[in-house]
Amino acid sequence: LKLMSEVIRVIQKEHANMAALVKALEKQLTDFELGRSPDYDVIRGVLNYFLSFPDIYHHPKEDLIFQRLRELAPSQAASLGDLRRDHEGLAGRTREFAEGITAVLEEAQVPREALLRWGKAFIQLQREHMMMEESQFLPIAEKTLSEDDWTALEATMTNQEDPLFGENVGEQFESLRKNILKWQAETLSERG
Repeated sequence: LKLMSEVIRVIQKEHANMAALVKALEKQLTDFELGRSPDYDVIRGVLNYFLSFPDIYHHPKEDLIFQRLRELAPSQAASLGDLRRDHEGLAGRTREFAEGITAVLEEAQVPREALLRWGKAFIQLQREHMMMEESQFLPIAEKTLSEDDWTALEATMTNQEDPLFGENVGEQFESLRKNILKWQAETLSERG
């Protein structure tokens, strides 16, 4: 089942990339919480990424798989909840946090606690969602869908390159990418 594993590999790689961004964001929020000045370029870059890539390219792939799962194994699909609604909820949290950050950058009076609350809610929701997909959704899809299902799904999926982690990094993400690479290198040297 080469095709299935390829589709799932792509989704897992995107999850790993998003997890790295969530971690970078968490680091900035920690600085903010400790009264240090966070790198707003990193925060904005992460949010711009989450405002564009997942909803346009990542979630639609998962939604297609989920839809097929509902047709083939309705009770198993039901046990996962409503993936599409979860994706809409994530998008709402992302927008809420992005609006808060924009207000701060425009020097509106946004209480620190509110910004931290939005940021932490965003991080927690992202992590819980990806964990559920990795531990439940993808394994069920792997077991349930046939090679023909995967072929049909892949044919309908957009194969858009990731604007941050792909070969051609979008201009708006260049400094974020450099920051993430630097941060990953620091993390590795700390583990030493």
